[in-house]
Amino acid sequence: MNKTQLIDVVAKHAGISRSQARMTFDTIVETISDTLAQGERVAITGFGTFITTDKETRRGINPRTLMPMTIDARRSIKFKPAPILSDRVK
Repeated sequence: MNKTQLIDVVAKHAGISRSQARMTFDTIVETISDTLAQGERVAITGFGTFITTDKETRRGINPRTLMPMTIDARRSIKFKPAPILSDRVK
């Protein structure tokens, strides 16, 4: 399912227009993104939790040249599904 299909399903189930569903969806995604960018976690009961983690600088190997290289520190996003969601997917 892609974004357009998801918006269509939400509009149909909520009884709202596609433009209202798209605006709501975009607002939710933007809010989650902004919250994660601030380093805060986002917990959605029954769905899961998004968290950010900081990865330190580390040594690696360039797969093309096989030469050692340094991989810069960065922030990563992790998602931990809620038990209810995990059970439904099984």
